[in-house]
Amino acid sequence: MIRLSDFRPRARPSLLPPAAAGEPWLMTVIAVLCFLACLTAVAASAADRAAHGWARRLGAEATVQVRPRVGETGDTAAARAAETLAGVDGVEEAAALDRKAAEDLVRPWLGDAVLPDLPLPHLVAVRLNPDAPAGAATLSRALAEAGLDATVDDHSLWRGEVERSAALITALAGAAFLAVAFAAAAAIAYATRAGLAAGRGVIETLSLNGATDGRIA
Repeated sequence: MIRLSDFRPRARPSLLPPAAAGEPWLMTVIAVLCFLACLTAVAASAADRAAHGWARRLGAEATVQVRPRVGETGDTAAARAAETLAGVDGVEEAAALDRKAAEDLVRPWLGDAVLPDLPLPHLVAVRLNPDAPAGAATLSRALAEAGLDATVDDHSLWRGEVERSAALITALAGAAFLAVAFAAAAAIAYATRAGLAAGRGVIETLSLNGATDGRIA
């Protein structure tokens, strides 16, 4: 019996072998590894920029604690300190903090219950020139010459901790990027070698028949 399917053109056999069943999964793994490598690189760059931004902001500010003299109120002493520091080279602005501003600084740690009866220090917030900031020694000397008993905190301790933490985070993110990038490169190399090994017979046959390297590729 003659069937219609007997007259259909049959597909010509392909010279190349069929693709391995695991190749799509291998390509997916490579794509995921490349994405993770890019993600860790972006994370390392963002962490480095954020840490340096924090360090710059800390370096551009200083806090002064003023202790009033006998017969002088704390607000008066803080106002005199702010006026003295405002005229120092390398200082852009100096402002005395009132009671409410000082309470806002400690409220997240102590709550509202104890704030009314809590003795708070008299503080002066100093904003330094970012290009040529005044040092702690310069500020302390100006306060001493004005007859003020005060302690200057230029945040150098906190800035050092932030910079060290930033360096550690950046190093860990960089190490993660290198590890993922190495894994992606190894997967690509494995896929390439596996593909060449699978088509070795075909490549040798094409070469024996005079095919050029470009044609084979």
